[in-house]
Amino acid sequence: MRAPQADLLLQAWESGLEQAPARRALALLACAGGEPDDALAALPVGVRDAGLFRLRRALFGDTIAALAQCPACGERLDVSFGIDDVCPPALLQTGEGAAAVRTLHSCGYEIAYRLPNSADLLSLAHDDPSPAQLLRRCVASVTHGGQALAPDALPPAAVAALGEAMAAADPLARIELALSCPGCAHAWNDLLDIGAFLWKEVDAWARRTLHDVHTLARAYGWSEAEILSMTARRRDIYLDMVRL
Repeated sequence: MRAPQADLLLQAWESGLEQAPARRALALLACAGGEPDDALAALPVGVRDAGLFRLRRALFGDTIAALAQCPACGERLDVSFGIDDVCPPALLQTGEGAAAVRTLHSCGYEIAYRLPNSADLLSLAHDDPSPAQLLRRCVASVTHGGQALAPDALPPAAVAALGEAMAAADPLARIELALSCPGCAHAWNDLLDIGAFLWKEVDAWARRTLHDVHTLARAYGWSEAEILSMTARRRDIYLDMVRL
């Protein structure tokens, strides 16, 4: 994946400012690949996130640096890792057939289901998403002893097996980092939300870029389009001269 042009990334950032997190993730992917939102929204969450990791690499490189806070003592930790450390390269290329309907046999039930996607998350954005809500959206049919049943009729053991099957089929949908506090030695797992993390990075980049545009426009009278059409290195050189 190649990094999108600066003007396209700024447009995606602006369009996502007042949107839900899932819509922001789709806006970033759309500006990078040119695919329509509805096609991207139908991708399983982990497949979408694989695209976000590829976009992050194209924009800001392989190394991710973040902050975490120990839940036991409150100490703040600097966390740094490479994309390949949390996402094996083979998983970053997944996607073909990932949205297909799958079948699971558990506890005597036959369950036809698909993996959760961004459209599901967007539909539940104003609710408190629960396993039961995702179950109703992602389970196409349930049969037991030749009789068709509603998804809500599944026993807890079958629901748990379905959750495990979904996680195994879409491993990038939930990534947890194993962390340890150097101060109190407390160990815990912290969720890595690549969509939220990348949005914060793009937001910081966009605000810096607009500040640079403002500085150069005042100094030289150039338009935003003219400034954004320059390479980042050339803009930096002009900014250095303005600051002299």
